[in-house]
Amino acid sequence: MKVDRVKSSLGEGGLLFSAPTVTSLTVDFNTAYITGVNSRLFGSIISMKKGMTTPTLTMNSISSSFSCQTVDLEVQRLSIYASLDINNYDIGGAFYFEGVTPSSTVTSTSNTYYNCYTVDQGAIYYLPQGLILTDTGSTFK
Repeated sequence: MKVDRVKSSLGEGGLLFSAPTVTSLTVDFNTAYITGVNSRLFGSIISMKKGMTTPTLTMNSISSSFSCQTVDLEVQRLSIYASLDINNYDIGGAFYFEGVTPSSTVTSTSNTYYNCYTVDQGAIYYLPQGLILTDTGSTFK
């Protein structure tokens, strides 16, 4: 899968926004290339917020590349730092999971996460208490 430069007009879930009635969600990324995907508030790539149900989430990502913004941090470093100094958050973190069941899991293997900055809650993951995140061999830059 390749996704390039998508922005949510709803303010959350640049690629996927889970409805409040969902009871279960399984997402698999295998050699996916997702770049420049963002939203203004929550979950630049995936947003799953507490709704009428408490859903179970299973997310597996293997050998994939995830980028929230297309501007490289090193290129715009000074203006990005200035934004952070005044609490001016431009986008939501990459994955926002709120209100999922404690049996939910996120497994990340050999992925690359980059250009996820100027966010308010969790640059890569915003996780509720109890959600199990396992990462092996990923790069964060």
